[in-house]
Formats: sequence, C-alpha cells, structure tokens
Amino acid sequence: FYNIHPGFLPKYRGADPLFWQIANGESEIGICIHKMTHLLDGGPIVQQTQFVANAMDNYGLVRKRVAFETVGLVKAWLEGLANDRLTERSQQPKADIDFSKRPEELDLRIKWQEQTALAIKSLVAATNPTYGGASCYFGDMELRVLDMDIINFENSRNYKAGEIVFSDALYGPVVACMGGEFVRLLVVQLADGYFSGSKLFYLGIQQGHQLN
Repeated sequence: FYNIHPGFLPKYRGADPLFWQIANGESEIGICIHKMTHLLDGGPIVQQTQFVANAMDNYGLVRKRVAFETVGLVKAWLEGLANDRLTERSQQPKADIDFSKRPEELDLRIKWQEQTALAIKSLVAATNPTYGGASCYFGDMELRVLDMDIINFENSRNYKAGEIVFSDALYGPVVACMGGEFVRLLVVQLADGYFSGSKLFYLGIQQGHQLN
C-alpha cells in the first residue's frame, strides 16, 4: 500500500501538512508518495515533487494546486511501479518541532506581540477557508481575519503591536505589528457575518483601539 502525502516528509507528517507549510511560510510545497508502514507517514519515500509557493495563495488555492501537481507525480509513480524502477528512500528522523498534529485553537490565534507581519499574513492564508480565519479579539469580540495586506505606513512614533494606527471608511483598519511593520485588514468574519475591512470602521473599530 502507498500513500500520497501533501507535504515534505518527515518534517510535515500528520493530519494537515498543508496548514503547517503555509503557516510556516515555506517557499515550496511538497508532495510525497511513500510506502505505508506501522509508523504514521513514516514509510520509505518512492516519489516526490514540489512547487513554488505563491505568496497570494490561501489554503484553498494551495490545495487546488496540489491536486494538479499530483497528477504528474502519480503518473511517474505508476510507470515506475509497472517497470519495477521505484527507488525507496528511508526517511530521516523527525525534527524537534512536531507538525504532525491538527492545528488547535491556539495555533490559529494571531500573536501580535510575537509574530512578524509576514508570519501573521502566512497564518491568515493557512486558515482560509478551512479554519475560518486567524483569530484575534477586539475587547470580547472575536475577529477571524481571512485576508490582509502588508503595507507601508508613514509613522512618526512607535506603536504597540496590535494597535490600530489608522482606520477610515475607505481603507479600514491598519494595525501595527512588531518591528515597525503594518498590515491592513481586508476581510474579516464576525459572529454576525463576513465584512470588508472598511466596514469595520462603522462597527466602531477605529484608530487608537487595540487588538489582542
């Protein structure tokens, strides 16, 4: 028995390798075909390919690209299987960090004080649409961010990470990140529905407020 696994092995073993590859900002997305053994995704690799990750792609678009790339990979695997030309490559031991688990709620949380703007953008992409967005809070109201942009913002002072430094009815909220970087919220899911970033201004999310 063989398994088609949408992730580099052994680093991205487990239930949702696409989420972790996107959230970690990997420059390439891997696809492996490996022999199945009693170890979870631990059998020898017989076929592998990868494609360059597009910074604009979310989880749904990456999943679609994996489907297309898998077609050629499976053809090559079937030819090798039919002609007895498959070469098995044993997997090296896993890294210390374990990405085999399915992401939990804490993994979906934006950590404004700890993550760079790029890390937050990668997390947002990894959660859209499968996990309903990356989570943060405005007071006791949860925001699930589904899309954002990293932007340049002329600032004359240091802002606290998570602070809304600008907001109006046209552009919506601009939020400070660590290291003097800024992101603009584009699409957000609230308990009452999906909203553009600009509509958040009318919902009371304005300059000087704090996201946590």
